[in-house]
Order: sequence, then structure tokens, then C-alpha cells
Amino acid sequence: MFDAENTNEDLLNRVRATQELPGTVEATGRIRGEWHEIVETFEGDNEAYAYWVALDETNAVGYKQADTLDTDPDAIDLDYVHLVEHDGEL
Repeated sequence: MFDAENTNEDLLNRVRATQELPGTVEATGRIRGEWHEIVETFEGDNEAYAYWVALDETNAVGYKQADTLDTDPDAIDLDYVHLVEHDGEL
């Protein structure tokens, strides 16, 4: 599902605020439930890093993250990845 018009700008700003190096954070427009796929780049790095984020007010940074190699995950897959990889933390 692609839904760039509904990408949560507040979510993107929260991710941008936690960047450790100068760069960009942009939405791909792919949304799975509460999860938004984003692409992050860093100045001087020729790589782009894609991962999924969702708002999470209980987390200190205000969002949660899921990294998966699955090219077409659903929201349940992303929830599972987040729980396993991050044990409920970012």
C-alpha cells in the first residue's frame, strides 16, 4: 500500500530529531497499519537506509523502529520484528 498523502510529518520530525549525523529522513509513502517506511541518508555516505517507524508515546524518543529484509511486510510482521529485535525498546 502506498499512501504518501497520509505520511505522518510529526513522526518524520521525531526521527530527524534523533539523527546523530547530518542527513535526510524522507518517507517512501509505504504504510502498513501504524508503520511508515522511511529512508535515511547521511552526508558523505553514498548509502541509503530504509526501515519502518511508528509513533510510540511510551518510548523516550516518541517512536519505535523495525528493521526487516522482508520487501513487503504487513503490520503484524513489523510488530513482531520490533518486539524480537528491540524487546519493546527503540
